[in-house]
Amino acid sequence: MLNCREVSQKASLYLDGELPWRERVAMRVHLLMCNDCRRFMRQLSGLIRAIPFMHRQASPEEVDNVLAHVSKSSGDTVSADSGPGGASVSSARPRLRLVQGSGGRGEEGGSDEVEAVFNEIRTATGSVSNMFRAYARHPAVLIATWERVKSVMLQGSLPATLKEAIALVISHDNDCEYCVEHHPRNLAALGMGQEEITRLLADPLAGNFTPKERALLVLARQANSDPHGASVDTLDLARRTGASDIEIIEALAVMELFTSLNRFLSTLGIPLEEAASACSIPSRG
Repeated sequence: MLNCREVSQKASLYLDGELPWRERVAMRVHLLMCNDCRRFMRQLSGLIRAIPFMHRQASPEEVDNVLAHVSKSSGDTVSADSGPGGASVSSARPRLRLVQGSGGRGEEGGSDEVEAVFNEIRTATGSVSNMFRAYARHPAVLIATWERVKSVMLQGSLPATLKEAIALVISHDNDCEYCVEHHPRNLAALGMGQEEITRLLADPLAGNFTPKERALLVLARQANSDPHGASVDTLDLARRTGASDIEIIEALAVMELFTSLNRFLSTLGIPLEEAASACSIPSRG
């Protein structure tokens, strides 16, 4: 049975029909069982089909069609001065209108359902961040996201400081400006000094963590940057330093959560809220 790494290495040969029949059968068996590799194969196939057109000069009609599409799409975004509190927001990237205030029925995009979630978020964290206000444009997704944040960040066995450190390091690696500014506030609220936070960003092993916590932090970072190549040695090291399977899953769940949140926030260019109203993650006793 081929593994995912072997499939990715043989993918172009498979698409070109250059693999021996035994390996082609093994590829097909793996692809039947693996959604991720099927998706990768579709993307690679599409790229191969597109290569002949990449160096062809576009016709005037094609250029006009693309410009018209971009112009229409940009008309659906929010203007540059639509940030919360009158803050100026760059118009170079798309924006999403944020549900302000309570989120109740009296506000555009608000509802009793949204207001109930906002109240729960305020009770748990002290305020409603712009991230949750953006999700509130789609109440069902807001509810699902909040439940996920609660289960990953506010429950479980790992210390809140370690989870926030994983969130910050992952967000830094993913170049998410919102989270890189947001999570130092949470770490500071949990008692981590600014100097230690700065060292953490420069070197994830520089924080005052136990060997087990360091191993989990490194494992989460490796899994974010290269999930197929995440080191088995690092996983074994986490176990040797005392990490249980539950703790390993919990650390990777933080990584998984913020990988998706980073992409949501960066794609929509959600502006960071003022420090006084920042959402924080309370420590657990």
